[in-house]
Amino acid sequence: MKKTNLLLIFMLLHFAFACQKKEPGYLEEWKADKKACSGIRTVEKTQALIKELKIENHSLESIITTLGNPDELSKSNEATYLEYYVENNCSTEEKDVCLLTITFFNGQNKPKSYITCT
Repeated sequence: MKKTNLLLIFMLLHFAFACQKKEPGYLEEWKADKKACSGIRTVEKTQALIKELKIENHSLESIITTLGNPDELSKSNEATYLEYYVENNCSTEEKDVCLLTITFFNGQNKPKSYITCT
């Protein structure tokens, strides 16, 4: 009886831990790389992060909690924009930069996200 109870407890704990939401291993590093100056925020890692986290299913508050405060936040009459720098040449005169923009259009729950490079 004791072995059965222990086995049942073990199985329940295993199931509970397996069902927990797992974040990508590099998320904390990505969040810490403000303005993308450390080279952690690459286009490839950011695209994988967006896909893995299913950003399109998150609210504005949830995205900020998950990805950290955006490098830029702006609002217009139509939308709220979160911008995260990706692949920024912080130490050079060159102004090449890529941005992850997450847009919440007024009246819509699901955001649109895209990466642009200049």
